[in-house]
Amino acid sequence: NIAGSIISSWRFRQKGYLKIKEGLPMMLTSFPAAILGSYFILQVEEKLVSYILITVVILSTSLLLLKKKIGVSKKKTKHSKTKLFLIGGISGFVSGTFGALGGIVSAISLVFFEGYSMKQAIALR
Repeated sequence: NIAGSIISSWRFRQKGYLKIKEGLPMMLTSFPAAILGSYFILQVEEKLVSYILITVVILSTSLLLLKKKIGVSKKKTKHSKTKLFLIGGISGFVSGTFGALGGIVSAISLVFFEGYSMKQAIALR
């Protein structure tokens, strides 16, 4: 999985979709948040975990349905570092809690809240 991530990141960077400076705020918050998410999930009852997972999936799907032109770049060049820190933290926490779902949450958040194209969001996730 790590080798695949490195190769795909390298290819996205070659094509101009991955900008390391933009991804840095997300990287700084996602790792510690993933650790917190893993501690959280171990403390919560199984039934509550199911409800939380369903809620995250419904919210993510709702954001996709609300956006008319999903993943079409708005040519936004200046992105909010605060939002990138938050997106990294939230997606890291979700990833630590539920696994791969964190990547989906970050990609959808980058497209919906920061105006990234879908390919840019996938490269940064």
